[in-house]
This record gives sequence, structure tokens and C-alpha cells, in this order.
Amino acid sequence: MGRTRCTGSPSRRTSWGGTRPHVEGAGAGKCEGRCPPVVLDWGSWNALEMEMGRLLLPTEPDADAHDDGPLTGLSRRTVLRAAAGGLLLPAVGLAWAQSPLSRPTSEDALGPFYPEGHAPDSDADLTSAPGRSGKAMGTLLYLSGRVLDRRGMPLAGVQMDIWQANAVGRYAHSGDDSSAPLDPAFLGFARLKTDAEGRYALKTIKPGEYGRRTPHIHFEVRGAASRLVTQMYFEGERRNESDGLLNAGSAAGRATKMARWIEPSGHHEKDALVAHWDVVLAFG
Repeated sequence: MGRTRCTGSPSRRTSWGGTRPHVEGAGAGKCEGRCPPVVLDWGSWNALEMEMGRLLLPTEPDADAHDDGPLTGLSRRTVLRAAAGGLLLPAVGLAWAQSPLSRPTSEDALGPFYPEGHAPDSDADLTSAPGRSGKAMGTLLYLSGRVLDRRGMPLAGVQMDIWQANAVGRYAHSGDDSSAPLDPAFLGFARLKTDAEGRYALKTIKPGEYGRRTPHIHFEVRGAASRLVTQMYFEGERRNESDGLLNAGSAAGRATKMARWIEPSGHHEKDALVAHWDVVLAFG
């Protein structure tokens, strides 16, 4: 690679409101200024090219009409040329070349039953509704996990809206006209924030199946630069193979939405279920 001089001063405003450094000069020799040269072997270059291809050319349709941010409209060739010129590599390219990136959690349908008419539960326990006596019917479920970026770094302070059907597959929503009974002790909606280590935890009940749907829990996850609407599923359910939404994407995409069962500890109630599920946001 040739020499690149970076003065460190912005020379031009980008289309998304940021600045790009002034880059000048080419030829043999060492780098001058603040930007050390990054030389990639062919293996690292190929790794970078594949990762940039995955970022800019997604293989699955994006069901969420959110702003894709500053990469919108950039071609894969343009970004790779920028990386080769040293514009991207000092900041992010070297990390991509040195370690594989995790696949972002795949999107899923928002669904028609986003909670209405009441505030979400913020204490991470959906098994009892505020101001109501009794406990929710069904099998207790302890769900926990982390929200991460593609490098595996935890994301703190991420808002998570979580909603689900009750144990017999009925939502607490005016649009759900199922004949299955409502559960007055089960609110079915929580709003949580991840802690400093990107962790979240929820005590709920295992949702029931309904219609052609396998048991699932809805999530809307809002990071600093990403919004993810998806659904989480459970291993081993009898309707997993026939659920149209679960099977709409690739096998790799389905795997990102599947919670993992883990062995309950002595701290959990008898017959309670315990599951773990991590969320990976594309842009943090």
C-alpha cells in the first residue's frame, strides 16, 4: 500500500452531517501524521471483503422500515476502496479483519397485538399484575441474556419492550378475539433496560401456542444506532417446523431467534423453566 497523509482536520461535510478527514498524497514510504498504515495480507483482505459484503448486501429482506444510517447508498466497491485508502481501516476495518463478526439477530413481524392502554411493567416480573391478586397461570419461565454488538461487546442502557400471549395463547389486547380466556393476573408487557454489562432478565410464564403459531415472545430492542423488531422462539416445540414466520428466513437467521434451554438451579421454583437468549444488534 502507498503512503497516506492524514492531517487530522476535517475537509468536507458528509451527506449525513459528519466530517471526513482530508487525505492526500500517494507513494512509497511511511505514513505521516496520526494515521499509521495498515497492511493486510490476502487472508485478512478477503475476510474484510466478506464482512463488508454481508453488511452492505443483506441476504434477508428487512421488514423494519428504519433508517439504515450513513451506509445507505454506498456500494460495496466504494467502501472497500475507502478501506484500502485508509479511511475506514484505522477505525473499524482492522477489527473486522482480525476477528469474525457475529450475525445480527434476524428481524421478525411486529404482529397486531402490541400492548395498548396500559403502562408496561418495569420490574421484570410478569407473573403478577400491579393492583391485582393472584399469580399468572402457566409454567414459570426465567429468561435472561445480553444485548451485544457484532464484535460481542455488551451494550448498556438498551431499551427492550417485551410482550407475549398468556399461557393459553391469548393476548391482553382488544384486537385478540380468541375464545381462550384472559388471565387477569398476567399483564404480558414489560419495558426493561440492559445493565452496564448488557444483561437483562425477565420472570414470566411460557406463552401458549395459538392458531398456526408456535410459542414465541415479541421484542422491540432500541440501541443507540439500531432498532430491532423480532420474536424469540423455543427449542423443541412441536409447531416450530410449521410456523410460517419462524421458517420465512434462512436456517442461520432462524438460529439467531432461538432461545437455549438451560438447567434450572436450586434458586428456581419447582418445575420452572430457564432459558437464555442473546440479542446482537447490527449497528449497536
